[in-house]
Amino acid sequence: MRFGDVPTRGFYLSFATLTPIMCSHARLGLLGRLGFAVVASISPALTSGAKLASGQGTQRGAVLGGLGGAVVGGIIGDNNDKAGAGAAIGGAIGALGGAVMGNARDKEIQAQRQRQAYAHQQRIYAQTQQQSSQMQAAVSIGDVVNMSRSGLSEAVMVTQIQARGVQQQLQVSDIIFLHQQGVGERV
Repeated sequence: MRFGDVPTRGFYLSFATLTPIMCSHARLGLLGRLGFAVVASISPALTSGAKLASGQGTQRGAVLGGLGGAVVGGIIGDNNDKAGAGAAIGGAIGALGGAVMGNARDKEIQAQRQRQAYAHQQRIYAQTQQQSSQMQAAVSIGDVVNMSRSGLSEAVMVTQIQARGVQQQLQVSDIIFLHQQGVGERV
């Protein structure tokens, strides 16, 4: 008996185990033999595809590739009266090829998500740096006191506050402190 023959009581070779097929060869047509061959060739590919990579593309590729390969292999094998063998071989090769292509797609999607996450982190970092530099450039209460003590005019101090902004909103205690330090009311 050669690999892929569908005997009355025999075995199909599945890559993980030998699966007994108990059926009558006389009752099986081409579609029946293809069905058994598809199931025998796809089931190990599905479980191994799930173990190789957890991505949906890998599993979907294994299933679709295996089904397509089994159908094409069965049709080609039927020309040589070896539909079962052709379906099994085509299914296995199709499942493997589909899993490889699906895995590549999964990796591409993962890399794209990583690039998007990195770009998002960069935007947040840039915004944080911009806010930090704005806070450092803003005029503080100490800056106003120093400008006043240095003899700068109120117009210059107001221009600086308008151009650079302030680090914080003034509280009543801050206004009293500035007045005690000799800073004019206009500022």
